[in-house]
Amino acid sequence: MAYDRSVRRVDKDGHLFVDKCTLSSAIISEYYGWEIPDGGNLGFTRDRLYRLYRDENALKAAASSLNGKPILMDHTAITAENHPHQKVVGSVGSDVRFENPHLVGSLSFWAPEAIEAIQSGRMRSVSAGYRYRALRVAGSHNGERYDGIMTSIHFNHLALVETPRVPDAVIGDSLPSMDKKTMPDSIENLLSERLTFLKNPSNVSADDFNRTWLPKLDAALTAEPSESSGAMDGYLPHNRQGNTGKLSGVLAPLARIRVLG
Repeated sequence: MAYDRSVRRVDKDGHLFVDKCTLSSAIISEYYGWEIPDGGNLGFTRDRLYRLYRDENALKAAASSLNGKPILMDHTAITAENHPHQKVVGSVGSDVRFENPHLVGSLSFWAPEAIEAIQSGRMRSVSAGYRYRALRVAGSHNGERYDGIMTSIHFNHLALVETPRVPDAVIGDSLPSMDKKTMPDSIENLLSERLTFLKNPSNVSADDFNRTWLPKLDAALTAEPSESSGAMDGYLPHNRQGNTGKLSGVLAPLARIRVLG
């Protein structure tokens, strides 16, 4: 069984590319009345939380408006006349499309501060900035009630954040490199990732961290390089029957290290 190809890769220039990421979703999210455009005239109380449904058809129609938009280190409205160059760290690809209920697309990151934040797990999510028109129409979606609907969506930018309103908007983790020459570095990077989490767990629970981190550590510790290929297809997961790699009997128990929180 071959590993699935990672959605995250770094090229020879150190730039980070993400093949597919959830950018927004047709779900219900909470907003304060002051965040809603023209909220006062629509009857939304300024300091009260309201549940708004990001309309599926409006999101689908807005997909192309996100193509090529800048990625920023924080939410800032951006135009050609007002372009904060120091905050622009990458770009959305030209392949944004709607895959119900998600808006998905590729990303590229150029700035070292953004790449470090993503690779360390410090900022692992994205959040879209956009204009929209709110309708004060109550209803329900998939059994959840909402107080209003977002329509006429037009995207302005994408921002790196620690916690997005759209829970699935997380930049996919890559598998550790299984190249024989870089395997020790991969283990070192994984241990560094664990230490970073312990120092700054943000809003990620220890259980969630373990679910993604332990399989990567398992793979790095138990992989055996193929004699004929340096590609991922040349490596076997440790739990497959048969030859499990030269390290499996010695180091595999280390993969049961858990992050307590």
